[in-house]
Amino acid sequence: MKASPSSGQKVHESSDEQESALLAVVGAVSDKVLSEKDLRKLLKDIKNDEEAQSAINVVADSMSNKQLQVKYCPVTGKRYSSSISSCPEHNVELKWVE
Repeated sequence: MKASPSSGQKVHESSDEQESALLAVVGAVSDKVLSEKDLRKLLKDIKNDEEAQSAINVVADSMSNKQLQVKYCPVTGKRYSSSISSCPEHNVELKWVE
């Protein structure tokens, strides 16, 4: 989701916008060109993976005007979006990164 510039309300991005953004990020990070089939598989995998969704939210938040707020698991140190309250792996309360 993205914020509407005029109202501040969240607006759902279209599937094409999501695919375009993901393609740009993957290309920039990996120097690989994904086929449409690979991209669709990646999108499907992300939609079914809470940890991947959390990581994407952290990256998106860090790229926006929001102050980055991240939590971490005290067991492993893995970082998660501020919207998650407990570690999906260990079921322990996440701590704020200071």
